[in-house]
Amino acid sequence: MPIPAPAGALPAAFRVLCMRCLRAKARGIEAHECVWSPTTLKCEYCTSQHAGCVPLPWYLGEEYQALLDIETSTNPSPAAITAAAAEANRVALVAAQSVPKFSSSAELGIYEELRATRAAIEAGFAAIEEGFAAIEAGFAQVQSLLILLQTDEKRVPALFEEVV
Repeated sequence: MPIPAPAGALPAAFRVLCMRCLRAKARGIEAHECVWSPTTLKCEYCTSQHAGCVPLPWYLGEEYQALLDIETSTNPSPAAITAAAAEANRVALVAAQSVPKFSSSAELGIYEELRATRAAIEAGFAAIEEGFAAIEAGFAQVQSLLILLQTDEKRVPALFEEVV
């Protein structure tokens, strides 16, 4: 479940494409470019529309990379660009609907801390499971060595009799 990024977590590097420009690409407007000015927090399109500008959320990284790969390919297809932008827009809409609404920034902070704690616990359980798998593999190796020793133990007296 995607969560909103903590306040101040989005650097200027994320200001490459805004949601309004993504929707324009999803509608198939080919001539639309999202140009960011280093002096403002809005792209030129949103500034001309006198509208708020929302940069792409961090959880759209894979979808944005797919869109960027299509746009920078040697033969970019307008239909493929539209489809990739529509998919990114769909993911953003689903993510926005799945995030709970908070009445205060304190609730949001608590939610983020709980999510981080849960992720740390799940990572710890995964490490424990890997440790148990390694122990089981070592136990299986020890068992096979014991079986080899038992068979060798039965052959040793016969070897002594042959030598004597």
